[in-house]
Amino acid sequence: MPLVGGFAASTEADHIVPIRAGGAKYDMANGQGACKPCHARKTAIEDSSFTRSRYRGRSNLLAAIDIYAKTAGARNAQRLRAFVLLLKYSGMRIGDTVQCGVDRIEENRLFLYTQKTDTPVYCVLPDFVVKALGAAPRTSERFYLWSGASMLHSAVGKWQR
Repeated sequence: MPLVGGFAASTEADHIVPIRAGGAKYDMANGQGACKPCHARKTAIEDSSFTRSRYRGRSNLLAAIDIYAKTAGARNAQRLRAFVLLLKYSGMRIGDTVQCGVDRIEENRLFLYTQKTDTPVYCVLPDFVVKALGAAPRTSERFYLWSGASMLHSAVGKWQR
């Protein structure tokens, strides 16, 4: 995939607000270009069980974090919220999310490599995700959610629980 200025070239058209969610099909203001991996990730997130339409009737994970804050403390809840939001909006695995370095996010762009072709791409994160990461207490200057002092698999195990 050719890169332009460090970004993957847009090869697909994407509706900002999906048509099934009420987005206008032919409104140019509801359209944006996206590279194939980013478009696939965004569509998967929109179609996943985390979408509002499919999530109704189930407990809301982010609301549960607010309840968790009452017993575990606000600092732990801030870290957990940042973790869940980064997982959800980046499409990364738990281990990749735990070891996400501060240097991988510039403004609202998360620098990643595609798995199959090792192509560098940027995944645009919503501003509220970046804000949550910035507000979450850190135990390291290098990482958002890991101190870097323990073995990575130990840290991942703690986040999985």
